[in-house]
Amino acid sequence: MFRSISKTLLTGFITILPVVLTGYLLYWLVTSTETALGNVIRLVLPESLYWPGMGTIAGLLVVFLVGMLMHAYVVRRLFAWTEQVLYHLPVIR
Repeated sequence: MFRSISKTLLTGFITILPVVLTGYLLYWLVTSTETALGNVIRLVLPESLYWPGMGTIAGLLVVFLVGMLMHAYVVRRLFAWTEQVLYHLPVIR
């Protein structure tokens, strides 16, 4: 009986863990981008024009632009070349 209960608890933990980690990762990403990019936006814009969430939107825009740049042939080749250089470094290999 105890074995059945512990197996059921373990199954529940394994089921819940990815959901909880994904939620925490999204929370961390939103708060980090808001903190980092929100401060940069506050330096550029007057305080009256800033509203909460602008840093997160800017972070999503940066991710989108990097994704678009990776579709460009020149950027893909530059990224591949940089990756090859890094693979030849002894510490990173």
